[in-house]
Amino acid sequence: MRFGYMRALIAGGLLQGLAIAAFALLAIRNPDPLFVCRGDDCGQFSISFAGVALVAYMSSLTSLGYTATQYALLSSAYTWPGKDPERLHRVRRRRLGGAWGLNAGL
Repeated sequence: MRFGYMRALIAGGLLQGLAIAAFALLAIRNPDPLFVCRGDDCGQFSISFAGVALVAYMSSLTSLGYTATQYALLSSAYTWPGKDPERLHRVRRRRLGGAWGLNAGL
């Protein structure tokens, strides 16, 4: 099935929105394990789908000789913004000391 770059990018964005909505429902609803697994699966699929669509679109903008290099660069680079806040959060927890957030009751 041919989907096209723009349709795939839009579908990836919509799927990510649905995944976020599933996690919001999980926060409101009683967290049964089946619903947690379905929400996580939906989130992982939508992130993967959008990432592949983005890399495919960006690869279409360059010549064929640079496609592998660009794929390696972009597949690493598009996950970086999510890792930077994660790293800052760990640094802040170490500076504050003790247990904060979800681990406070443990």
